[in-house]
Amino acid sequence: MSACWRFASVFPSEAGALSGAVMGAAATLGYAVTSGAPPRSSGVGRSVALVLPVDLASRTNGRRRLGLLLCKPDLVVQFDRDDAGRCVLRIGSATAGEGQLAVAGRELAGRICQQSVYHRVVLALRRQAFTIIERWEDGQGTVTIRGRLPVRDQMRHASRTAHPQFSMRIDAVGEVTVDAFRLPPEGVRRLEAFLHGLFAPETATVASPRPAASRPARVAKTRVHAA
Repeated sequence: MSACWRFASVFPSEAGALSGAVMGAAATLGYAVTSGAPPRSSGVGRSVALVLPVDLASRTNGRRRLGLLLCKPDLVVQFDRDDAGRCVLRIGSATAGEGQLAVAGRELAGRICQQSVYHRVVLALRRQAFTIIERWEDGQGTVTIRGRLPVRDQMRHASRTAHPQFSMRIDAVGEVTVDAFRLPPEGVRRLEAFLHGLFAPETATVASPRPAASRPARVAKTRVHAA
C-alpha cells in the first residue's frame, strides 16, 4: 500500500532551537558564523529586516540580540528581538540593493526553517527506533531521508524488509512531503500516527493518506514577512 502526506513549514519555537538551525543554515549557504557586533570594516550601507515567526520573549532574558552574526563577502546578518518578542533577521550590505537583500534574506530564512525541521525529524526517528537507510541533498536544496519502520512493527505487521518503506523530502523552505510504499495498511497507520505526533501541534492541516501516484494537496506555507 502507498500513501502520501504533506506538511507546512514550521519554524523553531524557541531561541535554543533557533541557534542550532541558524548554524546549520549558515553552513549550507556558506556563511561564516561569529558573535558580537559587525566588524567596522563590514561597511553596511543598507539593510532589510524580515520577521521570523519565532517567540524569543521568554528565552533571551530581555536581550535585544540573539548573539549570532553571519558574514559573507558584502553581506552581514544579525538576529534581533523586537518589542513583541519576535525574532528579526536583519541582512545588510554595502553594495547590494534592497531587492537582492530581500532574496538573500528569504533564502536564509527558508534554510533556517529547513534545518529546524530536519533535525527534529531525525531526532524523532531515532527516538522511536525507525531505521534511517540514507540521506542526501539534491541540487535544489531538498533533503531526502529514506527509511523503514521499527523492526518490532515490521514483525508485528509481517512486513520485514531490507527495502525503504518511506521517504521524507524537506524542501529549501522547510515544507515536508512524505511518501510511504511497500507497507501494509497497519504499517501506513503506524507511520501516520508518528507523523501526526511530530507535526500536528504546529500544522492544523495535515494531508490525508492517498495513493502516492496522485498529487498531494498543497498546504499553506509559514510566511516570513518584512519588518
